[in-house]
Amino acid sequence: MTVSRSKVQQATVSAFPELVISCDGQSKVWNQPIAELIQEISPTKFKRVLFGNEIKRFDDLAKIKEADYSKCFAVLGKDLKAELNIPFDTPARGNRYKSYLGKVENFISSFFKSKDFKEAFPLHSNEFLKVDQLRTNKTTENSNMLCFGKNESGVPHLNSVPYSGIVNGGPYDKPPYNKVHLFFITHADDKDVAKKTKRIFPSRPQILQRPSCICAHPFPYRTNFSIVFHNKDNPVAEIEEILLNKRNIDRDLQYIAIYITPFSKFENDDSKREIYYKVKEMLLKRGITSQCIDSNKDEVVDYQYSLSNVAVAILAKLKGTPWRLNTPKKNELIVGIGAFKHSDVQYIGSSFSFDNTGHFNNFEYFMKSEVEILAGSIMRSVREYASVNNKPDKLIIHFYKTMSDKRT
Repeated sequence: MTVSRSKVQQATVSAFPELVISCDGQSKVWNQPIAELIQEISPTKFKRVLFGNEIKRFDDLAKIKEADYSKCFAVLGKDLKAELNIPFDTPARGNRYKSYLGKVENFISSFFKSKDFKEAFPLHSNEFLKVDQLRTNKTTENSNMLCFGKNESGVPHLNSVPYSGIVNGGPYDKPPYNKVHLFFITHADDKDVAKKTKRIFPSRPQILQRPSCICAHPFPYRTNFSIVFHNKDNPVAEIEEILLNKRNIDRDLQYIAIYITPFSKFENDDSKREIYYKVKEMLLKRGITSQCIDSNKDEVVDYQYSLSNVAVAILAKLKGTPWRLNTPKKNELIVGIGAFKHSDVQYIGSSFSFDNTGHFNNFEYFMKSEVEILAGSIMRSVREYASVNNKPDKLIIHFYKTMSDKRT
């Protein structure tokens, strides 16, 4: 079922009332009525339902007197799919505009161009409005050029393609660490995947596409530091015990763990998917950054593009800068705040700051009750930036919050 929406607005981009039509994508509906499904599945798993020809919130059905649960059908959301063991859909790749446009045009033809609709609502035009030239802007010809590493004369390598640019020019800024120690964390069943992956992390950057070249940094590792765990469903305690009692953590080294994960962040089962995040969280608490590789998808060993993505992620996690736009550096500070919830604990946000080059300065998180401390963190970010770069010409604050379905 493809869901399309329309709304009316008054003379926003023309001299007439306007219909704005959008396609919300395709929703799948379980063919068993809610009245039967609710006997097997907790009602907390139902978010949206098909009621007649409309999509409604499940919680709103209780307010509708004529709602017959034997004629209502659940829309398959993330929680319900996991409960019913239905695989998650893989996002479509490529240009989605053509498909999106076709669905909107089909919606218009099916409804707005019908005889009955025209008689009831005689529209000024059934065609799309053309965008006024005054509403369009053009970027400069070279605005998509990116800066990468500098050559012997100190001139940055320029390229509009990230992959080609970083392979040929290296990163814009190398990681600031001279002493990096790499090790592997893997389940006993995935030791072969770890062995294959080790081949792409030589101690010297001998092959152009390898992470050691893209990051402009060698990746030494000692086999006896790597960790093999056996409890696939609860690896955190086992890994933590080994790091605490069987490994000597040198605070003079910057560690990076390659975690061969049996359960990726796209795992259908919530409890298995959480393991991925719990391992990363446990490592971060010890100052160890990590890069996860799905043991079921070891294409990182075979394909250059996947390998490059892993290398760029590692570079950024080691505080390097893969590339930046070829624009003059501006004396401005950007602070972001995001409200989120983790393990039933509400946090009002995270404060981080960077300039327009993409250089990351700081990250902190605060409890819901710590509003004044968050404000103090922003003040401190401004003062610290000003002490090094003088007073910023502009302070930009971004606020992000996961949207809720609740109506206020």
